[in-house]
Amino acid sequence: MFVIDQEKTRKILVDEYGYKPINADLFLKRFPPIHDELADVVATWLDSREIQDISIGGLALKDVMQIQRCHFLIAIQYLNRLLDEDLSPKEKEAHIQSLRTPPVIW
Repeated sequence: MFVIDQEKTRKILVDEYGYKPINADLFLKRFPPIHDELADVVATWLDSREIQDISIGGLALKDVMQIQRCHFLIAIQYLNRLLDEDLSPKEKEAHIQSLRTPPVIW
């Protein structure tokens, strides 16, 4: 499992994504360890903000970002969940379907 560099990520969230420092801290407090299949993608993004092509469960990272209208780190969390061994096949399929469905924005 890959543990994200909290200090570096906090700086990116605040300086580049416009998070307030307290919100960046809260986001990172809940950020899970990343499965090895996603570790290189996350490390590359932390260094250069390059978003590599990767698919998990038939879902491409860039597609998840677009459909869910989210930034890289949130999309990584979504895909990371699909790699959890404790997720049943039924739960995995439901998660995949939810990621393929745009959120309702009021």
